[in-house]
Amino acid sequence: MKRYLLILLCLVCVGSAQAAPGGVAAGLTVWLDASSITGMSHGDLFGPASSWDDSSGNGYDAVAVGGGAPEYRTDGPNSLPCVSFGGSADLFEYSGAIGLSGNDGYTLFMVMKQDGNYDNSVERAFYFGDMDSTAAGASVVVDSSQTTGIGLRFNNGNQIFNEILGEDTYHITAFRKPDLGAYGTVEYWRDGIAGEIKGQGNPTGTLNLSDEGYVVAGGVTGATTYAYMTGDIAEIILYDRELTSAETTAVGVYLAVKYDFSAYQQPVVDAGPDQLLYLPDNIATMDAAETGGVNPVGLTYAWTQISGPDTALFDDAAIEDPNVTFPSPTAGDTYVLQLEITSGALTDTDTVTVILAGPGSVTFEDYFDGTTIDPAKWVVTEGTGSVVQDEAVIIDSNGGGNDNAYVTSIPAAASNDGGGNNLTFMVDHLSGSAYTNVGLYYDGSFGGMADANDVVYAWHYNGTLYAREEGVFLESVGGTGGDLRLSITLGRIDGALWEYDAGSGWTTLRDSRDLGTGPVNTGKTWQMYLMAKVSDQDFDNVILSYGDVGEMPMVDAGSTAIAHISDAVSLNATVTDDGTPAAITYTWSQLDGPIGGTATFVDGTSVEDPNVTFDVDGLYRLKLTADDGLFAPSDAVIVKARDSDLIYNAQVIGVSDMNQVQ
Repeated sequence: MKRYLLILLCLVCVGSAQAAPGGVAAGLTVWLDASSITGMSHGDLFGPASSWDDSSGNGYDAVAVGGGAPEYRTDGPNSLPCVSFGGSADLFEYSGAIGLSGNDGYTLFMVMKQDGNYDNSVERAFYFGDMDSTAAGASVVVDSSQTTGIGLRFNNGNQIFNEILGEDTYHITAFRKPDLGAYGTVEYWRDGIAGEIKGQGNPTGTLNLSDEGYVVAGGVTGATTYAYMTGDIAEIILYDRELTSAETTAVGVYLAVKYDFSAYQQPVVDAGPDQLLYLPDNIATMDAAETGGVNPVGLTYAWTQISGPDTALFDDAAIEDPNVTFPSPTAGDTYVLQLEITSGALTDTDTVTVILAGPGSVTFEDYFDGTTIDPAKWVVTEGTGSVVQDEAVIIDSNGGGNDNAYVTSIPAAASNDGGGNNLTFMVDHLSGSAYTNVGLYYDGSFGGMADANDVVYAWHYNGTLYAREEGVFLESVGGTGGDLRLSITLGRIDGALWEYDAGSGWTTLRDSRDLGTGPVNTGKTWQMYLMAKVSDQDFDNVILSYGDVGEMPMVDAGSTAIAHISDAVSLNATVTDDGTPAAITYTWSQLDGPIGGTATFVDGTSVEDPNVTFDVDGLYRLKLTADDGLFAPSDAVIVKARDSDLIYNAQVIGVSDMNQVQ
């Protein structure tokens, strides 16, 4: 709606003879509009002393001189009138002061075309200043030559551009020079596109205009020699100052709408598609686009935040496609960002929504932190074994083939999250078992444990490690032994990827993803299972997730320490992690201690190795939790606080000279 209202306003401007072009009235000096010519019909010739009236209100009317006969036509751009010049003494002139002198700034617009019968090297479309002098900088002439290039000439210098008019095609041309500016500061646009400088003569030269009037379709090339233009002119607008970018655009829009040009049209912005970020990724790159007409002053961009739970950080809010960081991200956060694009006086806006999904879009994870198994996540079936959670799931054998206890996840998941991440199952398979199966099945596919053939994707271990698909033994590797980390990632459509880590990094055993040969993964609800035969088996760090969730941090809160009451002891913890999905945050807390005893963390509770003081004699148990955004394992350290034991105190402060012990 904004775009059409703007065009309507411009049409209103066109329809009013008194309104300034584009509403820009300040500095309007000469305005020759062929549409304002009255009393003439198509093909009529301007006789000697006939005039083309100035619509600016200043009375600077152009009078036909030179013995030629410019022609009034009604087949100009957009079927509007124009004045046609034959190139042989066809010109108009105003021989009086117009208020441009010295090194004044100016802005000039012309709607014109060059005929095929042009003089290839000399074409003078408009001229102002000293009417018949070649003194340095005494005049300005618009040269629309097809070979040397279009531009301005100043008797002792020039600023010439590549974008010539061509033949028999109307164009909107615009020239602009700042007040006191040198020749080299002149800017030029053709149909809203900035011109590229072809050549410069004396670019540091400056004007010294004699205020003697102007000439249309001709100009001095020697002391008294005129060169003429061959072509048509529909409108000329001259300001006695440098217009701002917004004003230049406004006049350009007026001309473009009036003459049905695509130039200077309302820009239309698309802020880009809505985005879904999967934590820990909290940086979005915008993908905006601008369509619509071009403009004479380029585009400016301004990104702002409309809504969101925190302040979004743009690396550069003034470019089309910035990177945006969302600090302190939380699953479910929704941000609305707006892009405003400006072309002078024209603007358009659009918004994009960014939604943050949970860390890796994790559906389920359980790294067995020593608490009771959550029955909402796990269930024990098929057999009489038991599940005990004590930093691992221990599945007890109850004898009799495969009919042993197994654990299956209650939360179920689709094969992918719709954002390019497929479902991944991961488990630490601890040493000690003679026979295990772990893996994925989908709803309705797992009827029982009789021969384990109902599993869809599995790791099978019996001393040799196998990739197994729908009960079929496939690739294998022997000699792995010990502790193993096992992973199965579903293909986008079918098949899976089997990877294992025996302590030296991940190795691919089988990859059948999206080959068209494996079970179909889409449209199913997936769950995971852990099963063991004969021997007890330990499992740890069981994860069902979308995308890479990284390794769980390893936490060692340190060795038993000794402290003296009121003296600080420095804890010595060790935490290692891979940095995924986020950097580690530390949290220290007091689990227990003597009655009335309080441990005070001098450096705060969020550093790895804080200094701690104690106020009551006794044993304190302090807990360190290391959180990487998904996993939050912990470890505890015991500190013995003593009130009077000087030997312990000496050990704490590291003093070897017993004479220093107080």
